[in-house]
Amino acid sequence: MRQRYHLNDRQKLVIEIEQFQNQHMERSSNYDSLKKSIKDQIKLLCDEDYLGNRRKCMECGIRIRNGVKELEAINVELNSLRAKLSENFKKKYGAYQRILNLKQLYLEETINYYQHCSYINKVYQLAEEKDVAALGEMASSEVEKFMLEWNNNKAFREDYAKNVLQSLERRKLSGDGRIRPDKYKGDSPLHPNILHT
Repeated sequence: MRQRYHLNDRQKLVIEIEQFQNQHMERSSNYDSLKKSIKDQIKLLCDEDYLGNRRKCMECGIRIRNGVKELEAINVELNSLRAKLSENFKKKYGAYQRILNLKQLYLEETINYYQHCSYINKVYQLAEEKDVAALGEMASSEVEKFMLEWNNNKAFREDYAKNVLQSLERRKLSGDGRIRPDKYKGDSPLHPNILHT
């Protein structure tokens, strides 16, 4: 029994020794592989190709950083140009609106002139045809229209008075349409207020 016990102890010791040797071999092989990988890394770091590639990578990184800075500068300039373009579009739109308003004002200002020209042409035509009755009807119709507008529209009266006075002034006539006396020539004449006549 004692021998058996010693035998068991001995076997256990042998097994433990074998396990220890196996572990030692595994560790030493791990150590060797680690040592080899470190040597490979050192060799790789010291390798000229790697250093050249690393330099190229660094140069590429610098170029990329410079490119990013240039791109940011271009974006800033582009945003500035977009803002200016937007402002110019607003100005252009405003100018276009002013042109339309001026055209509308021009049409409003000249419509009376063209109506008057059309009326005069019709009068000449009727005069050539010697149609006195039609001329009389036209005259009375126009007088009625004028008097109706004069009596009901203060703005019309003011505009008419302003235009008549300007016309008289240009022709060097007094406010009632007569030729100015010599003492008023060169002076601005006093015009009577024709709004209340």
